[in-house]
Amino acid sequence: MFTNKEKVQECTMWDNKSQNYPRYNPKNSEFQDKILDILSQKGIFNAQGSVLDIGCGTGVYTIPLAQKFNETYAMDISSKMLEILQEDACKHGVNDIKTLHSTWDDLDLQNKKFDLVFASKTPAVKTPKDYEKMTEHSNAYIAYLGWAGLKRSNIQKELLKRYPDLKFKKFDETGGIKSWLESKNIKYDSYLFEETLTRQMDTKQAYMQINEYISKNNLTLSKEEMDAIIQTLQEDDGKLFYKLDVRLELLIWEK
Repeated sequence: MFTNKEKVQECTMWDNKSQNYPRYNPKNSEFQDKILDILSQKGIFNAQGSVLDIGCGTGVYTIPLAQKFNETYAMDISSKMLEILQEDACKHGVNDIKTLHSTWDDLDLQNKKFDLVFASKTPAVKTPKDYEKMTEHSNAYIAYLGWAGLKRSNIQKELLKRYPDLKFKKFDETGGIKSWLESKNIKYDSYLFEETLTRQMDTKQAYMQINEYISKNNLTLSKEEMDAIIQTLQEDDGKLFYKLDVRLELLIWEK
């Protein structure tokens, strides 16, 4: 549970991240399509039903999910993320998403239940209480896509070459959920993916990403040092790409 001060800090952090966060683009959604295909094959989509996307961010899953359900709710701690979601949803003709500016812990859904409760790569869901709440508000399916032990970017790799003592967080979210499910004797399906996710970035975004990584290690770099790192990331045509090697796991269980 966040204190009020922590909520403000968390909200500010994600508002700032929203400027460089991936946005929904149906022409560049190969990985998202894999996840949606699995949900479709399991018969989860319900044109008369409802879906809740927890920690929805800019809506890369919310918008396509809204096209599969009658009623869509999207929750995030960042108002800026929700603004981008609504902007992109409108752009793609999806105009009936209900946004909820809240933490998952604070969100009061009363007795409302959804045909699908969905969460993807979000710190909003991280404790047994959170998993319980997800399950409680579903009347059919719960799906969680999370990190499964690997999340390493090309920028991190370059930083480690120069500063091998840097420490980066290990992302292993699905292990805790699986332990909780097994403790409750809840059967679940698991789908594991190893991918390299790529998006183009500009120099300003590269500086911001480097600063984010080094600030967590109390390291300060000069502009010249950051420029040298960025130069190693440039393609022959001068373009910059943020490349992320990941292992992700999709967990699906029924109410």
